[in-house]
Amino acid sequence: MTGTIRQHEAISSHNTSVIVSAGAGTGKTYVLVQKYLDLLKTFGAENPDKNSRISVQNILALTFTDKAAAEMKERIRNEMDKKDGNFWERSRLEFLLAPVQTFHSFCASVLREFAFEAGLEPSFIVLDQQEASRILSLSLKKLIHTPNEGENVKALISTLSIIGEKNLEEMIRYLYVRSEDAETFFSHLKKDPETVIARWQDEIRLFKEREVTNIKNNPAFSGMVTSLLAYALMDVPGDDKAMIYLQKVKPYLELLIAPGTPEDFLDVALLFTKEQLRGGIKDNWSEDILSELKAENKNLKEWLKKNTHAIAGLSFDKESDYSHLTLRFISDLEKTFRLFCEIVREEKLKSGGLDFSDLIKYTRKLFLEKHDLVASYYRSRYRFILIDEFQDTDPVQYEIVSTIVGDPSPAVNSLFIVGDPKQSIYLFREADVSRFKDAREFITSSCIGKNISLDICFRSSPPVVSFVNTLFSHLFNSADKPWEFTYDPITVSDERSDHKGTITLLLAREDSEPDEYEAISGHIKKIIEEKTEVYEEGVRDENGKRTFSLRPADYGDITILVERRTHLGRLIHALACRNIPYYVHKGTGFYNRQEILDLISLLSFLYRPYDDIHLVGLLRSPYFGFSDLMILKISREKGTCFFDKLEKFGQHDIEIAKVHTLLSTWQKNSGRVRIVTLIQSVLIESGVLSVYGGLVEGDQILSNIDKLLEIIRIREDIGSYHLTSLVTDLSDALDREEEEGEAMIDDPNMNAVRIMTVHASKGLEYPICIIAEMSAAPNLKQGPILLDSKRDLLGLVLPDPDQDLQPSKTPIYSLLKKEFNDRLLEEKKRLLYVALTRAADHLIMSGTRGEELPDETKKTRLGWICSALGINEQNIREGYAQIKTEDGSELKIHIITPPRDLSPKISRTSPFEISIELEDCHGLFQKTCPDSDGNDNQPFQVTALTQKLDRDFKYHHGDEGGGTSFGTAIHEVLRGKDPASVVREYGIVTENRKNQIHSVYEEFWNHFPESEITWKQNEMAFTVPIIGIFFTGRIDLVLKRKDGTFLVVDYKSEDIPAIELTKKRSYQLQVEIYRRVAKTLGMKSVRGALYSVFDNRLVELEPWDDDDFTRTIQSVTSGL
Repeated sequence: MTGTIRQHEAISSHNTSVIVSAGAGTGKTYVLVQKYLDLLKTFGAENPDKNSRISVQNILALTFTDKAAAEMKERIRNEMDKKDGNFWERSRLEFLLAPVQTFHSFCASVLREFAFEAGLEPSFIVLDQQEASRILSLSLKKLIHTPNEGENVKALISTLSIIGEKNLEEMIRYLYVRSEDAETFFSHLKKDPETVIARWQDEIRLFKEREVTNIKNNPAFSGMVTSLLAYALMDVPGDDKAMIYLQKVKPYLELLIAPGTPEDFLDVALLFTKEQLRGGIKDNWSEDILSELKAENKNLKEWLKKNTHAIAGLSFDKESDYSHLTLRFISDLEKTFRLFCEIVREEKLKSGGLDFSDLIKYTRKLFLEKHDLVASYYRSRYRFILIDEFQDTDPVQYEIVSTIVGDPSPAVNSLFIVGDPKQSIYLFREADVSRFKDAREFITSSCIGKNISLDICFRSSPPVVSFVNTLFSHLFNSADKPWEFTYDPITVSDERSDHKGTITLLLAREDSEPDEYEAISGHIKKIIEEKTEVYEEGVRDENGKRTFSLRPADYGDITILVERRTHLGRLIHALACRNIPYYVHKGTGFYNRQEILDLISLLSFLYRPYDDIHLVGLLRSPYFGFSDLMILKISREKGTCFFDKLEKFGQHDIEIAKVHTLLSTWQKNSGRVRIVTLIQSVLIESGVLSVYGGLVEGDQILSNIDKLLEIIRIREDIGSYHLTSLVTDLSDALDREEEEGEAMIDDPNMNAVRIMTVHASKGLEYPICIIAEMSAAPNLKQGPILLDSKRDLLGLVLPDPDQDLQPSKTPIYSLLKKEFNDRLLEEKKRLLYVALTRAADHLIMSGTRGEELPDETKKTRLGWICSALGINEQNIREGYAQIKTEDGSELKIHIITPPRDLSPKISRTSPFEISIELEDCHGLFQKTCPDSDGNDNQPFQVTALTQKLDRDFKYHHGDEGGGTSFGTAIHEVLRGKDPASVVREYGIVTENRKNQIHSVYEEFWNHFPESEITWKQNEMAFTVPIIGIFFTGRIDLVLKRKDGTFLVVDYKSEDIPAIELTKKRSYQLQVEIYRRVAKTLGMKSVRGALYSVFDNRLVELEPWDDDDFTRTIQSVTSGL
């Protein structure tokens, strides 16, 4: 990249402050790096006045993540390495300590430098997210469960009695994140409640006025009212019932669009919606017109009900019972919150640490209270301040920067801000995109600085850029609200101007096959098979411009972006069925990994042996593999807790006794050895490592366990860290859905489809991008409390005495919730922008549709796109839409509605039995599933299919008792069910059969020395493809031997010797199918065996030749 005109303007404008709006792919990082270097060159290396020369210590560069700071530092360092001279040599050395850092790191350094002034110990530590979260959880427990006295405790009891512990915890956590705002609000309400209440009433009035104005200005609303008024003027007999209705509601319709107060409008709207349209003679109107009239009338009523519901009756009557309850509750909440903050301060004091929010809060306080000393010091120290990703700032961070910069004036030329308000997607972290407007106003108006928009996209192909320009010119068409911004179109770089690319809309039908995830996997397969071409960047030419070459796309070129990971299991299931390798990237989920949950169960039990839930979870896990039936049997023993019952059951069961002994040993060692050492011994002694090693995702599972051990090891090395603290930390991480990326096990450039959230993809680019779940409705849920301290507004959800104590929203809550929804929906559009602009060459959007295409009223991404671009049913039928772009050209959007035979048949009720680790996994899925030919037949039942080979074979269960029921009974016992109960349940009456039932379990397991079996599973259900044909069924038993090999066993209860059973072609095929199923599910080195109950023999069968197996399967399935 040699730089564009606007890039050069931003880089070289040093005599004034500058704010740069950098859209996706416009070279933001290049501008920042070059700006930094040009400042050093202009005011350092080439500055003739040696006394005023700057160094790297005089430039403060701030960003928001450690990764971004490290990347910026690395790029600057690489550019410095290319420069010669004493100045640059000295700069390279000084750059090791240069202030290129995150906001939090900068605040920590300020507080250490001015620790005395801040009232802190210089040796404070910065608490990581997990430790800070642990302190909050511990403080909440102390708040609620530690005996206290005084007024605050009475307030605590009162709040708990009204909303309960869960809601109180949610409110306290919400307020703590906004502690300064909360303190401001509570202070104002306490000092002057009448003024605050009057403010509430004013805000409610203004809110109503805004909402009614928005309704009246809505073209859809005015169009419906105008249509009904037009019908009222038609030449129809006056005694027609439809005309009588129209004449009756005509005054209401006229008042709805006439000037008036919000109350008048709402009253009239209510009167109108109560009137009923009945009748109407078709001959008077014509059938079409009468139908249109009724439809328009219905639509208007529904529209009014929907849009006036939030504001009708909205008021704050301070004399009402609900208002009295609200004010008393707020008073008690303030006292409870104050008590909580005191507990948190005590806990942080013990740890000697500050969390991230403390760093920001104390720094702001220091700059404001010691302005002359601290702010002036940093103002003189940092000649220039560069800020990256400015759209992600919160109000306090912006205030700190403003304080360093000082009073705005044309003389202020120290500030260089880069960001893109269209990419502000962190509202949940309190990022306030409106600060970008404030900063732009500060720089352009108060400092007479520059506002520069980068206008050249270096990332994407012409079709992608044209699509984005056209779509967001519609979606970002207003800047009336503080959080809204208009869209500035960008152009494609010269280097990419002749590149080809595609825009595709992949639409699956709701509640039909294939579903969206199968459609995505099928389309990916098609991309690879058809050798869709992508552009690969090469070396730069003699003019410094990038060069590109075309090549067929591979899996590693494709990325699937999701907003949420809710349906991740279904997505990777569909990819696995098509033999598509994938890698799930970082995001929330590490602590919800099954292997981590199993370790949490282990540690929780060791900490609290009476914790039955975690003990049962541990026993059912791969560590021991207990069946539900075994758990049920143990639970029937007498004992105060499950661990006691386990001990008693072990008195007559050797295997269970060994488990109890092992658990007792681990429990005794806890507290005596380091936690890491304890866990390592558990992993070895339990044999679980060999179980994990044989799974498809074994490497990833083991890497995640290593990562957890490393996290624990670091905490143990810092200081005293016991099992109590660890269990609390892990429990809290689960409760708070803490973000922790999975362990990386392989090169990120691996040849696998990447899956990641849109948030995780920010700043990245991929040749082929698939944006999934475009039809998903936005999540607009909020907790029971909302706060806006600037306007002294606090909204709550509380039980209403007038509504049988049902939870009700206070008027202020309804007001703030509506505003928050508006902000959140605007952010959803920005999130869509981020997602679409990750695509370099090809963009694919997938979703589902019902009977009608969604429109913008659905508030879904697909609805916004269809509405903005005019995509209709005819486009769907034709398979494409030709849209007019912003530059006047035409762009073709391919629309694919997958046919029913696109994907292999996947059972709705029994997806194939991959371990839980795979269903919600991170990491690479190796290719193990054979390709499917995509036939649409139902899966074949293995037992029914294989019997076709031996139609003449008779099943022999002797003359005693029902053969089928006896066979089922045998299976029940071998699964672990109590023989006595099986005998009663199945009505086994003969002594011979009873003896077989009672002895079969022990006889069978005598074939396998306990020390040789590391894992087993009974009744493994499956539905999987083999050579393109789907099979479904259950494997009686799958076990893993100590040497790492697997064995699948099929039980046979006929009165026939094992040697005769093994001659039956149907049984041979049945076992071979089971063996191949196990391999498909990721097990390595699998053998198959038949077990004959008649003569207690276990016979392993030889694996079939591939050609013989294929011929046999084709033969038995032909014609079916």
